[in-house]
Amino acid sequence: MKTFGKGLVGSLACAFALAFAVVPAVQVGGSPLTSLADALRAKGIDLSRPSLLAALHNSDPAVRGLAANKLAENHDAEALPAIKEALSVEKDPRARINFGLALWTLHDPGGLTVLHSICVDRSSSIDTIVAVVQELSIMNESSEPCVKPILTFLNTHNDSESRARSLNALPDLYPWVTPVLAEKILRMLLDMLSDPDPYVRMQTAQSLVQIGLPSSAGPIRAQMLRETDPNIRDSLQTALDMLVRKQ
Repeated sequence: MKTFGKGLVGSLACAFALAFAVVPAVQVGGSPLTSLADALRAKGIDLSRPSLLAALHNSDPAVRGLAANKLAENHDAEALPAIKEALSVEKDPRARINFGLALWTLHDPGGLTVLHSICVDRSSSIDTIVAVVQELSIMNESSEPCVKPILTFLNTHNDSESRARSLNALPDLYPWVTPVLAEKILRMLLDMLSDPDPYVRMQTAQSLVQIGLPSSAGPIRAQMLRETDPNIRDSLQTALDMLVRKQ
């Protein structure tokens, strides 16, 4: 099981988490803006502390999340009560993810609780849950509460793109689960190698490569030999080559 580092390692994890915060795609003059500061300026938000605190209640949920993370990036621990108060009335799922990330970055244990609660909230969309898993992976924190909702979704939905996006989260979940759940995830992925949907078959192979178990090579090779579509076959061959190189 993974562990979350202290000191320098913990600080680096915070920096990486903020760097990959759920920042909306903001563009000025056709160029994407990647920093929290740039994204806020593009939204017309001043970076002063009073402005950031006020922005926690902006009508735009993207601005609210950006402001919370900018305060965290500024190491403004005194802003914690304001962030928590804004979170208590926040309904937008993406903003809630960013509020949780801000709390975590400021070393408040409530941040992790917020992110886990989003996963188990039955009103959360699968894309929101996958986004939480991605953030938790960057943070090097457990995403185990997100496992059941994602496995349930995969077992009960047929939409190609949504299932593929859910599959993409399984490698991030895998290191955090119990051996029993890990085996369940592996069996599900091996079964989905022969899914009727070619897009799902390709994503399944990629997920197996990311997990990186040598035992996955045989099933991927067997499915590749069964494939009649040359494009799918080439994709599985590429996945197989990647898995072999990882050994």
